[in-house]
Amino acid sequence: MAQRGQKRRAEETEELRNRGLSDMAQRDQERKAEENRRAKEWPIGQTRRVTCNKVGCDGTYVNIGVKEGIIRNMELILNRPLQWFVCLLHANELPLRHLFAHVDRTTTGPRSLTGEIRKSLAGCEKLSVVSSKPIEYTLCEVTNKKDLSTDQLHLMEICEVINC
Repeated sequence: MAQRGQKRRAEETEELRNRGLSDMAQRDQERKAEENRRAKEWPIGQTRRVTCNKVGCDGTYVNIGVKEGIIRNMELILNRPLQWFVCLLHANELPLRHLFAHVDRTTTGPRSLTGEIRKSLAGCEKLSVVSSKPIEYTLCEVTNKKDLSTDQLHLMEICEVINC
């Protein structure tokens, strides 16, 4: 039984390679199709008991794509625009990666730097901290930080520093 499953997976993998799609790209396409199908089947358009004025998500294409994004599909189902609250925590990641690659010519991985950028940052932890005025606000209570994703925890730590 297990051999048939392995054989089928091997055949599917070979078929994907023949079509020029990687397994990851295929899974991504299937995930997008499934999420779009779910969004279109969502009963909110048929029910007036729920009021949805705004929606929040991360900035991935599957969420914010103008044609295939979940939010756009929700707007089409509701037949009205929504307020989009998109987390831009990772918005600078790709431009910075390209900058590092341009300046240093090569990258050795996501957690290491080599070349000119590394040299210019040597000893930066010894520099004095620039003074700033705290932004006062109240953070929501988080009972268990282990429930937060890495990104949520990082964002919370940034907010805590700004409030100091």
